[in-house]
Parts: sequence; C-alpha cells; structure tokens
Amino acid sequence: MAPNFPEESLVTSTLKPLPAEPLISVMVVTYNQAHFIRETLDSILSQDYPHLEIVIADDASTDDTPRILEEYAARHPGRVKPILNQTNLGITGNCNVALSGCTGDLIAVMGGDDLFLPGKLSKQVAAFRDNPDAALCYHPVDIFESKSNKTIFVTDQHAREDIRSYQDIILKGGIAGASSVMIRPEAIPPADSTNACLGSATGSSISRLRCEAKSSRSMRSWGGIASMASVPAIALWNYCMNRFMR
Repeated sequence: MAPNFPEESLVTSTLKPLPAEPLISVMVVTYNQAHFIRETLDSILSQDYPHLEIVIADDASTDDTPRILEEYAARHPGRVKPILNQTNLGITGNCNVALSGCTGDLIAVMGGDDLFLPGKLSKQVAAFRDNPDAALCYHPVDIFESKSNKTIFVTDQHAREDIRSYQDIILKGGIAGASSVMIRPEAIPPADSTNACLGSATGSSISRLRCEAKSSRSMRSWGGIASMASVPAIALWNYCMNRFMR
C-alpha cells in the first residue's frame, strides 16, 4: 500500500528573483579521489557559464586529493575553494560542510569523481529563468564504464521514472543521480527544519555516471533540459545525498 502523504506536512518557501547573472556554487564532495579529481575540476572550470565558484569539501582523504585541491585553489584563487576536514565526517556531514561554504544564487551538486560536459550549467540556469517558480532542477544521467568509456544505460527515459512531486521522490527512490541536481538555496531546509518546497524537473539526458569494478562512480553532464515544474515537497536533501552520493 502506498504511504499517506498529509497535505499539512507541506510548506511553501519564498524564492528570490534571480539576478541578471546568478552565481552558481558547484558543491563538490571528495574522499580519496585523487585519480579523478583533476578531471572533475577541469570539467567545471571549462563550462561556458563563467560566474561560478567551486566549493570542495574533502573528508580527510588519505591520498593525494588534498594536495591537488590546494594546487587548484592556488591556480584559481577565489574561484576554487577547498574545505579540508581534519577528521572524517561521512557523506552527510561532508555534504553539509560543502553546503555551508556555498554563497551562490544556485547550487549544483557534484561528487569528486563526477564530470560535467560542456553546457550543463548554462542549460540549467536557462531552465530556472524559464521557470521562475521552480526550486529544484535535475536531468537524466548517462551511466558508463570508466575504463572503456562505454555507455551502459541512460536514466529517465520512461514516464515511470518521472519525478514530478515529493511523493515521486519517495516512492520512486529519489532522483537518479545527485550530480544532476541544481537547487535554489532558499529551498534547502535549515538544520532544524523538517519541511521545504522543492521544484522538480526532467528533460533530455545531460549527465553521465561512471561505473568501475570497485563501484566508483561519476557523472558527465551533456545535452539539454526539456521541462521544469514547481511543486511542494518534503525536505529530502540529506536523503538524496545519502541515496545517490555514497
């Protein structure tokens, strides 16, 4: 039996008008990903949308990841902003650290082994402009094998996978690929909140997910977004982070 979703559990958040050129905070979480992080950062820095910051929370990596992050911060001062945890906080704690460092008008989520292909950020900004009442935007992901670069399958190709409401997020297991998500920060619940208003969007595939023998994963962003919708939603930020970025 499907769970009952009481309407009184919903609240509406107030969305601020976006500025002419909104700042995007790309929120990156890393842990022992020295073998991928350069390609990850390069894929962000090469985007055709220039007004962005990259906030990277490293969860006390024991490999070369912290040194690489400091190298990029020195090469891109004020743009690449590493936060180096002294102790391991786990994925939820590390996501919260990264989120706390974001100052943008929009926040894009990314893992330390993810990739954005050209045009991903500008397409999502355009989608928000076309849908000013939407609080969250996402897109399908292309899942591929890292070693061979071979595509395995693409998500969100069928109506049954569509996410149009907070009920869909729960009943369908969440959004397939946290690194496809861009969200308005005012729609993210504060630490003591249990409710928020999220908008959901689906469209054509614009991400890729890396699969390896040891289950290491990353996404590549490509293509375009076809549609967006604004709906009330239960606050599922930490749920989505745990479900799709572990």
